[in-house]
Amino acid sequence: MADHDVNFEKAEVHVRASLQEGADLRLKVAGNCGRQIVEAAILIHDCLGAGGKLLLFGNGGSAADAQHLAAEFVGRFVVNEAAWRRSR
Repeated sequence: MADHDVNFEKAEVHVRASLQEGADLRLKVAGNCGRQIVEAAILIHDCLGAGGKLLLFGNGGSAADAQHLAAEFVGRFVVNEAAWRRSR
């Protein structure tokens, strides 16, 4: 490893705190919105199953999030198309 002036203990504390913050947030969202997330997933499944479209959009960072989510749907749909069709 190259010689860097890094306080590894401080950096590791920062990394752990950042990861813990993200985990805490996801658990909070799951606790507060779990049912709504499942309901939204069912609506999306039913829409796509009926030949409908899912439109994702945003501005700035939200546009990047929308693009990422769209890629997840396309990638997983292509990979899991046979399983998706069996579930209909």
